[in-house]
Amino acid sequence: MVKPYWQVNGSSPGEYRLLYTAYPSFNNITNWTFQYVNLTNLPGVTHRLGNVTLPWPTNNFTLFSYDGAPIIHWQAENGTTYDYLTCNYAVPVVVTHYTKNSQMVGHLERNYVVFNGSNTTLKIPAEELLKYYPEQFLKDLGGVIYRDVVYIWNSTTASYMVIHRKAFLIYPLRLSYWKASGKVYAGVNFSRGVELWANQSIPILLYSKGKLKPLVDVLRLITPQGDPLRNLENPVITMTPQRWITPLPAHKFFFKFFGGGYSRYISLHYSLVSNGTSTVLIATMKEPGWIPYYYPYLVVNGVPKFFNLSPTWTNPKEQWTLGGYKFMFGVWRGHYELLWEESPPVLNSSIAYVLNGTCWKLINNFHNSPGFVANGTVEGNYMVFRFNRTTLRIPLRELAKYYPPKVWGWQLAAAKDGNGYLIIPTAGFDYGNYYYACGPSFGIILGPGNYLLPVDNSSGVYALHYVNGNLKLAFDLLRLMSPQGDYIRTLPSFKALPNPYFNSSVTFGLCSAETKHLNQSTTIRKTNTPIQTKNKKTICGPAFMILLAITALLVGKTLKR
Repeated sequence: MVKPYWQVNGSSPGEYRLLYTAYPSFNNITNWTFQYVNLTNLPGVTHRLGNVTLPWPTNNFTLFSYDGAPIIHWQAENGTTYDYLTCNYAVPVVVTHYTKNSQMVGHLERNYVVFNGSNTTLKIPAEELLKYYPEQFLKDLGGVIYRDVVYIWNSTTASYMVIHRKAFLIYPLRLSYWKASGKVYAGVNFSRGVELWANQSIPILLYSKGKLKPLVDVLRLITPQGDPLRNLENPVITMTPQRWITPLPAHKFFFKFFGGGYSRYISLHYSLVSNGTSTVLIATMKEPGWIPYYYPYLVVNGVPKFFNLSPTWTNPKEQWTLGGYKFMFGVWRGHYELLWEESPPVLNSSIAYVLNGTCWKLINNFHNSPGFVANGTVEGNYMVFRFNRTTLRIPLRELAKYYPPKVWGWQLAAAKDGNGYLIIPTAGFDYGNYYYACGPSFGIILGPGNYLLPVDNSSGVYALHYVNGNLKLAFDLLRLMSPQGDYIRTLPSFKALPNPYFNSSVTFGLCSAETKHLNQSTTIRKTNTPIQTKNKKTICGPAFMILLAITALLVGKTLKR
């Protein structure tokens, strides 16, 4: 990013910013291409220097990166700010963490300029740098390391050769450039400088394999037109097509790259059932065009274990987590109930159990109640979860640290779990890998809001455990999507991020008297009890009878008139 700070007759009207990208050739890392990034399609502030309105984008923005992908922190026209994930599009994202430019600053030490950082130390001879920079610049140089991996097919061995490449870009951190008495000068500040020849450049240098190579003159990058003092054209814009950045809503971007005939995303949804002392969490994972998969977990005090339902499954030829049948949990009088239904439902094909202490017992009446679960409602600056005898009030600012409202829209639920409460987002969401769009590999989530949420291997979408007024991270929901783990974010060799809770499973067998009844057909009554978000007073018993009696009497009197 070039940030010229203009001075006219000693005054300083202000600065503007221009954005360029640079990338090496696939075949030769010493050959680089620069592109001017045109941001005029992004809404923002029209910038003026004095009385002159500049004809190029001068909005207030800062560059960051998320796992190697560029993030533009952008100030829009009304003063609001956005984080845009940029490829050829600017997509609004909510970034939980990002890094600034990993820039290294050079230090002149005797006959070398030394750069330290990024687990690297580079010592470049000062005499080599003096071929390109005035001496005063040697104490004010910056640099960044470029690394990549190239795979080249070897037909002789019928395998790929893996080549790790590295290069170092060097440039002046600050540069003053002015004209006096018909001559042009360059320096670190305006108080002193050196006269430049007619075509002398102040280059960006490439340092690779012990050699320096000039890539482009930064003086010609000051404006889109070029060097304003010597009327030298901008070679980047002249020789390379501009790269236009177009704003695109998050959902359009997501399905543009992940939808279509070959979909590269999955849909996830999580739900809760609680008996008051523990919680059952069900992860539903579905790929486009495929049946859903269901994975239950028993959570106690914020620690999940895979809930193995194999003893209750009556079809040993099929895997019980597949979608030919679906299971449903309910709670009645402090006990978990389990219902198996064929999908779509078939008469007399259902089977239901109650977890009677340590074993499953057959029942004829399934209560479709989530038990001690409450959906959150926003009231002022708090999210309120109302249970029968308890009300939780958690500040929105605390929850927003973990569930950005632009992504999740405050769609949260809480369940009583041992000594605390388990909190998760209840909204379903789509999940893909950014690599298939246009950038480096990390996951991106499209929630109910029109923002993307990037997640890398060090982050995730976490369930929270709320105990004694304190929120803490419990576990990453994304890793529960399959027994293997999260296969959208991957480790080297394309291995899934492991599910640490699958092998530590919980299993309850059938009660001894139930095994002989498993193959008998039965009709299951299902009683539905929805989640309540507010306390409601019910009218029942004698008061209800009195109301009926009074109503009947009034009707009778009316008829006699």
